[in-house]
Amino acid sequence: MDEKIIELKKGIKLHLIKTELFKTNLACVIITVPLKRETVTLNTLIPFLLKRGTNNLKTQYEINDKLENLYGSTYDCGIDKSGDNQVIKFYMEGINDKFLPGKEELLKQNLDLLFELVFKRFNPFSFICLTLSRVRLNFIAISSKLNACGMPIP
Repeated sequence: MDEKIIELKKGIKLHLIKTELFKTNLACVIITVPLKRETVTLNTLIPFLLKRGTNNLKTQYEINDKLENLYGSTYDCGIDKSGDNQVIKFYMEGINDKFLPGKEELLKQNLDLLFELVFKRFNPFSFICLTLSRVRLNFIAISSKLNACGMPIP
């Protein structure tokens, strides 16, 4: 197994794991922040908000479509507690380049997408407006179903 750890910034590391045991490569961006009462909830939300879109890929559908075009690469994220730190993790797994028919540099494409998903976010105002629009549409859909059943809407 070949593991490389690259420190991108203080508290932000990129882990690249290659192995002959599996036919895939795993890349993981790990962000370590001190555990503080004031920021613990916000830090917990970060990975789940970052799954919603980027400047180029505005919806989860577009992200999934891009992953499918990368031979079904997978992306996931989560958060753990380690000692007095919160550890925010972003994972990208894809097929090892040597198992592909051509020279497509899939690892590079996966890393580009991982960095886009983690570091290139929406304009905050656009992101909030889009998220509130989705919540509003969900509320309208639920309200109309409740109304159709004769249930009062609070």
